[in-house]
Amino acid sequence: RLHVADGTGYLADRSDVVTFDQAAERPEARIEARLGARMNGLVVDAAGNRYLTSLETDRLTRVTAAGEVDDDWSRRAGIGVSNGIAIEGHTAYVTQSTTRTVVLEVPLDRPEATTTRELTTPPEIARGLDDLAVTPQALYVTSWTTGEVFRVDRGTGDACVLVGGIPRATAVVVADGFGEFGPDDLLVTSLHGPIRHVRLAEG
Repeated sequence: RLHVADGTGYLADRSDVVTFDQAAERPEARIEARLGARMNGLVVDAAGNRYLTSLETDRLTRVTAAGEVDDDWSRRAGIGVSNGIAIEGHTAYVTQSTTRTVVLEVPLDRPEATTTRELTTPPEIARGLDDLAVTPQALYVTSWTTGEVFRVDRGTGDACVLVGGIPRATAVVVADGFGEFGPDDLLVTSLHGPIRHVRLAEG
């Protein structure tokens, strides 16, 4: 099923977790959880648990496969406001849009043991990080304020600007499996509408 965080707009006073079968001829939406705050990013783990970020609340929210909010886990995931989220194995990678440019690594079994990777610090201007994608080698992170995609080496933590000039870049995905695209191709969305294809340089 496709999982959607509904009610993410600035005027929304709450969010719903909605799912539907995208393969159905006439998909029917099913509300699986109603949440009191405006959520933003959403990701699903292998067990069907949903994890949501928020630009309003100071924690991640976990919704179980049964549609129940896991209050204990969510309290322990008090990482501050958050934006994008992706999961690799047993770790969630989360972006923040604050005065610092950081990506958080949140162990799903111990969210209180979160660690931080800083991409920029004051006085350098903070990037408004949004969504991200994870590969075995790197994190690819979008910045909607500067129109950049960062590459963060997972081994060393070193970060660089992979590509710029994408106004209001919002999300990135490794395009492996999309038609003729492979693991060296990224697709980047933006608030301006077009989807950009970014080809990773060999080596």
